[in-house]
Amino acid sequence: MFGGGRAFRVSVETSGPPVSTTLAPPVPPETCDSKEGSSPWYLRVKTPILRFHPLAERQALPALPEDPPPALQAVLDQLSVEEGIDYLKVLDLRALDPAPALGENIVMVIGTARSGRQLHMCSERMCKWLRKEFNMRPFADGLVGRGELKLQQKRARRRGKLTTAESGIEEAAGWVCITTGGQGLVIQLFTQDKREEIDLESLWGKELERDAKKKEAEKRIVEGKEQGTFGAFGRGLSTGFPIPGTPRLQARSFHSPSQKPSQVVTGFSAGNLVRFAEEGISVDTHVKKGHYWRLVTRVSEAFDPDADLKNAAYLMEAHINHLRKKFRGNNYSGKLTKGCKLLGQGIEDRTSTEFLQSYFRYLPKHPAPTHLRLHLEFLIETNRISPEKYPLSKVTTFLKAFPAPIPAELYYLCMRAIADSPEHRSYKLPASEAATLRLSLIQDLAEHFDPTSTLSRNIPEFQFCRFRALAPDNAIALILLAAKTVCSTKRAEAGKEADGAIKKFNIRVGTYALDPRLVRVERESIEQMCHSYAIRDYYEQAMAAYVAADHWTALWNRWKSLKYMSIRRDQAFYELLIGLVVLGAKQKEGVYAARHIWNDMGRETPKVLMTAGIAKGLLAVIRLAERDSSASGEFAELKARCDGYLERWHKWRVENGLVEEEDAAATIAKEGKSREENGGVIA
Repeated sequence: MFGGGRAFRVSVETSGPPVSTTLAPPVPPETCDSKEGSSPWYLRVKTPILRFHPLAERQALPALPEDPPPALQAVLDQLSVEEGIDYLKVLDLRALDPAPALGENIVMVIGTARSGRQLHMCSERMCKWLRKEFNMRPFADGLVGRGELKLQQKRARRRGKLTTAESGIEEAAGWVCITTGGQGLVIQLFTQDKREEIDLESLWGKELERDAKKKEAEKRIVEGKEQGTFGAFGRGLSTGFPIPGTPRLQARSFHSPSQKPSQVVTGFSAGNLVRFAEEGISVDTHVKKGHYWRLVTRVSEAFDPDADLKNAAYLMEAHINHLRKKFRGNNYSGKLTKGCKLLGQGIEDRTSTEFLQSYFRYLPKHPAPTHLRLHLEFLIETNRISPEKYPLSKVTTFLKAFPAPIPAELYYLCMRAIADSPEHRSYKLPASEAATLRLSLIQDLAEHFDPTSTLSRNIPEFQFCRFRALAPDNAIALILLAAKTVCSTKRAEAGKEADGAIKKFNIRVGTYALDPRLVRVERESIEQMCHSYAIRDYYEQAMAAYVAADHWTALWNRWKSLKYMSIRRDQAFYELLIGLVVLGAKQKEGVYAARHIWNDMGRETPKVLMTAGIAKGLLAVIRLAERDSSASGEFAELKARCDGYLERWHKWRVENGLVEEEDAAATIAKEGKSREENGGVIA
């Protein structure tokens, strides 16, 4: 140590000359990776810098799906860069069958916010951004405003349920679902804990995996590599029963009886039909319309249905659709159709008419399962048209003669035919005895399908057939037709439409008896809840049956239970409910409906918006509620809202040239005069 306070390093060499003291340059402190005998510090390689930032994973944008929505990339950039949302993920749900409850063509974006405050602030800014950039109409479910969020936190701290921000405890509300209202985009934002709790990725991942397996199986079925399984009809129907090859389009029809399950039964290319592609003829159009004569004239005489099963199925289906189109009658209402000269003398007749000759000409002698199903549908249609010549017993006998195992969908077709056939609704027997006969025939088929009756009891299609068998003969179909005219926008005023519908269809609401067994079937369908899907027609007809029997308590209970089913209460359902209330003509039910329907529409997800039809229907409900009553102030706000919407709607029609201004003014004046007569004028 020398004067001046400076320190020098003393180096000692053992193998050199005598020890001497020299001044050495300063040496930097050793690092953790320095070793003895290493190179000098100024020759050492610097510690490599990490290639990826520690936050790269949480900030990385997911890959876009095939054919993405136009706004998807911009939405991801906005969420990541501007809003600071982490761990973004995209789920493509467009190919799911059946579609999610949020709607069809859904692409879901999932992200994580760092706090509850950021979650709600980001959701609010995203809604404004979507409106400005893409002219969308987003709806954020679970969003809490800034003032309300502060108020909730303040109240929670007072109750001791929320400490200060330094404690790390987040708010209870941690999930916001933004339905963009355009391009099928849905944005799901969570806090970290809430995302782990809900785990949407796993839930939808299982659905996507199941759907991919189903598509792969259907692809193998179409290629003829293997037989199908009962699970190909949709979710919740996997029973292990093999079925013949059925295309993907049939997956949805088994769950929707209103769509005729045989609309398209083959997955073959229409261009395979002889010379049709070259002549520019649309085979699908002619098959759908039932124009079989346009097809058979272009088929050569040497055509062998056993050698060309694909085209034979097309020709058979064209004949069956001709019967559906030309002899509609009043399906599912018990009303007999007019005589049909195409069907000859009976079920054994194959040559007396040109139609029968043509149909059996293309029925293969060695039919495949697809052709057996088509012939079963032919027998069902002939029974509907001419039940005396084509009895139902032949239909069930033909079904039971199918090679085992028989698909459940074919049982459903026969059960529906039994429930709606005019053969057992011809007033030859009392109503209760005829219902018992129909129910026993359906039960016999259910036992043939499943001797233990444990499986068949849990299939909602079979439950629906039992309900149809016990329902009044023609009341339900007529009430549904009349109820749908109430909210129609083609006529001037909903109240008069309802009165006209009642007179036109000869409906006497409240006078139709309700079979006690029907109530038991309804309770079973609600209590079991062991299936993952529901039938919309089932619930529509159940509501109509309760109105027909003047059973309003059961109607409102059924309406409330819909929110727990897999059926969304959409605009069409609300129009049906309004129509049923107006047809019932009960002031008490009108008051209840006027108080709750509009509020319930705003609580749906997504909420049901006002339309011209709903506005007219609500005005008819209000007139029913205020009948024989001088107090009209309770519904004044709702009435003003409906009137204002209708005025804007008429103005919009005039501006777009849909109607002339004089016609619109006359319509408004006519509706206003009608409301004045009914005491519905607003001060």
